[in-house]
Amino acid sequence: MGMRIYETLQGLMRLEGEEFVAEAYRQLLDREADPVGMEHHLNLLCGGATKANIIIGLMLGAEAAVYYSQR
Repeated sequence: MGMRIYETLQGLMRLEGEEFVAEAYRQLLDREADPVGMEHHLNLLCGGATKANIIIGLMLGAEAAVYYSQR
């Protein structure tokens, strides 16, 4: 499992902008990014948030808590 996490994060960190946000949703929440979420996270990136900030935010959100509690 550790190697899969490493590979997932490495892959995400290579992406930029919309491609990064879309793939982060796919990999971390197992769904496509909705338009509001996409815009929100792109605005965060444009405002200076790092990719790590986005990943952590997605993983600590309520949606991730529900998703991972059901797995």
